[in-house]
Amino acid sequence: MSNYYLGDPCYVIPDDEWDDFCSYLGGDGDFEYKGETCRVVGTGGDGDFGGLAVDSGTLGVIPISLCDPQSLIRAAGHSRLVSKFVDLEAYDDFIWIDGEAINGVECECRACRYTYSNAHHEWNMTECSECYITIASECAEYVNNHDFCSEDCADEWQRGRV
Repeated sequence: MSNYYLGDPCYVIPDDEWDDFCSYLGGDGDFEYKGETCRVVGTGGDGDFGGLAVDSGTLGVIPISLCDPQSLIRAAGHSRLVSKFVDLEAYDDFIWIDGEAINGVECECRACRYTYSNAHHEWNMTECSECYITIASECAEYVNNHDFCSEDCADEWQRGRV
């Protein structure tokens, strides 16, 4: 059963309560509103964050009981209904939900696979010319104007060209 709305609060908080709701915001984090715990983070602007549309510059975890039922239906295509109070954070230029960067692409190189934060912006990604995994530009090995995820892949690619 879904108990929380995950998305921009402006879509589901009733219009006549929006100003009151906003008066409880004190920056990123948890706050009490009408006896319920809510959580919001600033996104740094409007747009699409992993399929979550943002028009108020915030994403939030809001108990369903605070949401306008008709607004929940209208928000269905650009929000999520979740069963738990998720971790929601904004840092390193990404929005994180339960430890996953929703507006980032994961680098699949060997070095990044074992780090906590391997999220990168989509515009900063490339593909290994040998094994075709997605890698961050700063992780790529550059050989003969091609991108590789490792020296091993670069060597393998060169052997196939001889």
